[in-house]
Amino acid sequence: MNNKHTVGGIFCDLSKAFDCVNHRILSSKLEHYRISGTFGALIKSYLTERYQRVAIKGTTKTINYSNWELVRHGVPQGPILGPLIFSLYINDVPIVTAKNAKLVLLADLNNEHLPQADEVKYLGIHLDQRLTWPKHRTTKRKQLDLKLRNLYRIIGRKSQLSLENKLLVYKVILKPVWTYGIQLWGTASNSNLEMLERFQSKVLRIITDTPRYMPNTIIKRDLQIPTVKQEARKYSANYRK
Repeated sequence: MNNKHTVGGIFCDLSKAFDCVNHRILSSKLEHYRISGTFGALIKSYLTERYQRVAIKGTTKTINYSNWELVRHGVPQGPILGPLIFSLYINDVPIVTAKNAKLVLLADLNNEHLPQADEVKYLGIHLDQRLTWPKHRTTKRKQLDLKLRNLYRIIGRKSQLSLENKLLVYKVILKPVWTYGIQLWGTASNSNLEMLERFQSKVLRIITDTPRYMPNTIIKRDLQIPTVKQEARKYSANYRK
């Protein structure tokens, strides 16, 4: 960004975020949002006067306890109020500070060095720095292979289902796995898409019980099944509209 390069997104994953909620700051924010009365008192009561201690199991099957300590930070995790209180705590954090940029969250890390990752998973899509999608392709292929093993009795050569129903199973259960997010990763090169293309050809051969000498192009033509690249172009075109 400092070098004026195009940045698709920057993701920062904060660990133990719920434990960092300062009760004093949260109380002031509740007043700022005019959350008062019974509900405001309920939240303050929910967080205040909470104590915790550590239980240590001894060698003689006895349990030793540390002293009770007052909890001044953190939101109880598990109850339904936890995520709600945390959302109120960070509600005023996302502020757009740059042109054509959307800031989702911000955290003050006290100038702590952040390790840089080569890839990140966001909404089920594995993004990499160069957008060549190697992690996304391999992950989807593993998911597809697992689902195929579970469905083999239904769409395999010995299945009593009709060809039409077998194709329906593929289109409804397997195909959505690799078409998800295709508007983004579908821009990859043909060689990068070949892994998913091979999977589709494999499934269609299983469904139709086609001999090995039959070309994959003929099978897809007869079944009217587009290639992965053709699907990518179609979804991308619809997305731009």
